[in-house]
Amino acid sequence: MLRRTIFSLGFAFVVAAPTTFAILPAVADDNGNHYGRASWLLTAYPELSQGTLTLGGSFGDGAVTVWIADVQLDIVSQSANELVVTLPTDLAPGTYQVRVVRGEGRGQSASLSVAIGYYDASDAERFVGPQGPAGPQGPAGPVGPQGPAGPEGAAGATGQQGPAGPTGAVGPVGPQGPAGPVGATGAVGSQGPVGPAGAVGAVGPVGPAGPVGATGAAGANGAMGPIGPQGPAGPQGPAGPQGPAGLTGPGGAQGPAGAQGPVGPEGPVGAVGPQGPQGATGTQGPAGPAGPQGVPGLSGYQVASITTNVNLAGQVGSQSIVVNCPGTASVLSAYISRVVRAPFPSGVSWTGWPSGRSQWTFALSNSNFWGYADTVETGVVCANTN
Repeated sequence: MLRRTIFSLGFAFVVAAPTTFAILPAVADDNGNHYGRASWLLTAYPELSQGTLTLGGSFGDGAVTVWIADVQLDIVSQSANELVVTLPTDLAPGTYQVRVVRGEGRGQSASLSVAIGYYDASDAERFVGPQGPAGPQGPAGPVGPQGPAGPEGAAGATGQQGPAGPTGAVGPVGPQGPAGPVGATGAVGSQGPVGPAGAVGAVGPVGPAGPVGATGAAGANGAMGPIGPQGPAGPQGPAGPQGPAGLTGPGGAQGPAGAQGPVGPEGPVGAVGPQGPQGATGTQGPAGPAGPQGVPGLSGYQVASITTNVNLAGQVGSQSIVVNCPGTASVLSAYISRVVRAPFPSGVSWTGWPSGRSQWTFALSNSNFWGYADTVETGVVCANTN
């Protein structure tokens, strides 16, 4: 698997002040802890105005920690291919190793060399060109989501009452609600006076006479005795039918009404009617103010590279390599790699820094007891400021 470490396109912006603090592009440094595999920490891009450093690579979805000068940095955001961390505000100028550690205990780690330095305000004309013409207006972006409702404004003055509108049609009668419970019975009113007696009805007809009893046997003709007592009356005959009822007398006066009972509980509220039609859309609001002018752009991106044979003695062996941008182009970032596309062996380390507007310098050193000879490729990424 090929290995080449390319720097992120970092920029050192200069403002109108006596001295400006800037973080320069980062360079990769393989510390030999990847066991023959390509480094998974690839780029570093400083955001000076926000005080953050964006790292690119293959970080996976596990936990990672980020360190600079033995100080652990706070992670602002993390994804599988990007980390954004905050930079300390009190870093002194110099070259620092940014190290990312994956996993816990004996986790994997990778690092980048990040150069931090100062640029004087007199160098502004070398990095910031004259303001270019305004570009054409881009197409309108999509309508953003509706913002939250603003606070309720103060009530306006009451307007004059408009003329009465025509009477609307009578709506259909809603269904009758359930009957409320029966109220308590009122008190009984006092009895009215007795009405006058009605007229007596006519006497019914006399019933028929009862049957005559049987004649007793004739006694012997005795002397005329005294006249005996009168025999008992025969049984009463059945009663005749009832005669018609007499006329009813006039009714008495109405007694006073009793007190009204308590009102029953209110019935349930009827269902809500259908929603009315939506009102007309309001007029378009005024256009917002124009945004600020963007920073100057770059053009003419190109990569210039050279191949160099290095020969480092044991213990103290070191060698410098200088790479220049063609023409008037400015250097943005740089890279270094072995031609055989393999990591540098343990004990061989390197660092790099921008040594001029169009120039980058690398320094290699050998801390082993034996010498080291190899062929390396170095290159710079260049562009012209607009």
